[in-house]
Amino acid sequence: MKLSEKIKALRKGAGMSQEEFGARLNVSRQAITKWESGEGLPDIGNLLALSRMFNLSLDDLLSEEKALAEKLFLYESRVEYDIDAPMDFDIHLRSAAEVTVSGTPTEKLEIVLSSNEIADLSHLLKVKIDSSGRGADIDLHRQDGITETLCRKALHIGIRLPRRYVQKVEVSANVGKFNLRHLEYEHFEFGSKAGEVTLDEISGDIELDINNDVVIRAGSFSGNLSLNQLNAVSTLFLPKDKAVSSRCRGVRTRLLCDTPDLFNSEAPDVIELNGFNSELTVSFGQ
Repeated sequence: MKLSEKIKALRKGAGMSQEEFGARLNVSRQAITKWESGEGLPDIGNLLALSRMFNLSLDDLLSEEKALAEKLFLYESRVEYDIDAPMDFDIHLRSAAEVTVSGTPTEKLEIVLSSNEIADLSHLLKVKIDSSGRGADIDLHRQDGITETLCRKALHIGIRLPRRYVQKVEVSANVGKFNLRHLEYEHFEFGSKAGEVTLDEISGDIELDINNDVVIRAGSFSGNLSLNQLNAVSTLFLPKDKAVSSRCRGVRTRLLCDTPDLFNSEAPDVIELNGFNSELTVSFGQ
C-alpha cells in the first residue's frame, strides 16, 4: 500500500474527518487531502508525528516508497501525455525485463523507460502515442543499435494511466515480469509471454493470454480473472481466505486447488482456465 493510501486508511480507522485529522497534526484539511490523493507528501516532521500517533515505524509508513527507491536506475527516459476523457488504451511494447502498469490520480499518461545498462534510451527506443476519439494507441519502437535480447535483459517499463479515464486496456509484451497495480477498469487484457505476473489493488475483468508456464500472484482484487493457455502448467497464488468461484473450459484443462473449500460457486469473483492441455494450481495464503 502506498503512503497516500496508508494515511487515508489510518485516518478512517481512527474515525476522524480530514479536518479533525489535520487539527491533530496542526496542518490544514487541504494538506490532508493532498496527502491522501498522492498530490503532496508530508514533510519529515509530519511523518514523525504520524509515526508517533499510530505507533508505526517510518519503515512501516514508507515501505512501498522505500521499495521503489531501491529500484532507481542509472538511465531513464520519460514521456508524458495529457488525457482529458475516458479512453481505451492499446499498448504494444515488444520485449522488456519488467513492465509495470499502474493507476495514477493525475490526468497524465506517463511512460518511463529505465535501465542500468542502456544509456541512450531516448534515441534507441521511441515511444509513439496516437490518440483519436475515445482511444489511445501506445507503441514502443526499437531503433537500430539495440537488440531484443538486450531489452529483454535490461529494459524496465513503467506505464501510469490516469485512473479516472481508464476504460479498457490491452497490453502485448514479451517480459520476464508483468505487474498490474492500483487500477479500476471494464476490461484488461495482457497477451504474449511472461514468467511472473503480479496483480494488486485492481478491479475489473482480467484476461491473460500467456502460452508458457507462469506464476501469478494476486493481492487484493475483485472481478473475473481468466487465464488462456496452450500446453502450460501454471500457478495462481491468492490471498488467504479469499473465496472465489471457478470455471475450467477447453480440452484437457485442469484447475486444481490446495484449499477446495474456498472454491464457492456463489462467490462474486471468478477464476477461469481456458485453452488446451493446460493445468492451473490455485494456492491460498500468499
